[in-house]
Amino acid sequence: MIATLEGMDRAIREEIARVDRVSAEMIREGAEGLKEDLRQMTRRALGHKVANAWRGKNYPEDRASLVYTRAPEIIDLNMRGGTIVPVTGSRYLAIPTDKVPRKRGGRGSKARMNPFEVEAHFNQDLIFKPSRNRRAWLAFVDTGARRKRGSGNRGKRQARAAAKQTLVHMFTFVRSVTARKTIDPDASFQRWKALTKRMLEKELG
Repeated sequence: MIATLEGMDRAIREEIARVDRVSAEMIREGAEGLKEDLRQMTRRALGHKVANAWRGKNYPEDRASLVYTRAPEIIDLNMRGGTIVPVTGSRYLAIPTDKVPRKRGGRGSKARMNPFEVEAHFNQDLIFKPSRNRRAWLAFVDTGARRKRGSGNRGKRQARAAAKQTLVHMFTFVRSVTARKTIDPDASFQRWKALTKRMLEKELG
C-alpha cells in the first residue's frame, strides 16, 4: 500500500512538472506570436525602426511572458490617436526633419536637437519661410556660411539677406498634429490569448 501511494505521489509530481513545462512553452510561443503580430502591424503604419522596438521577455519559472515596446510614446499615440498641441506656452510645435543633428547624449543617442540647440550648433538664427499652403512655417539654416549671428532683429535680417545661401530644411512649425489610430494591440492580444488556450488544451488534453 505504501509503495502504491509513493508511486502515485511520484506520478502526480511528474504530471505537475509536465503541465508547468508545457504551460511555460505555450505561453512563450503565444508571446512570440503576439510580438510578431505587433511588429507587422507597426511596420505597416510606422516603418521597420519603430516596429523592431517591440521586445519580448520570458519568465518560465512563473509561466509568464512580457511583450513591451522601447518606443512607448510613439506607440501610445498611434494606439489612441488624437491631437497634440503645444503645452509650454509656445504657439507652434517644432517637427524636426532628418537633417536635424542628433544630440550628444552618449553612445547611441537618438534624440534630435531642438530649435535652440540647432541655432547654437550652426551659430545662426533659423530662417523662417511660410509653407505653400501657409498653414505651417518652415525653418532653415544656411549651411553655406556658418556666420556669427548678430543680436536681435539685426541678426535675423542679416541671416535672411545673406548672399549665396544654401538653405537646409530643419523644422516644420505647426499649431497642432493630429494622429489617427493605426495600431490596435488589443485585437492581436485577444487572438493570441485564444490561440494559446487552444494550444494548451491540445498539449495537455
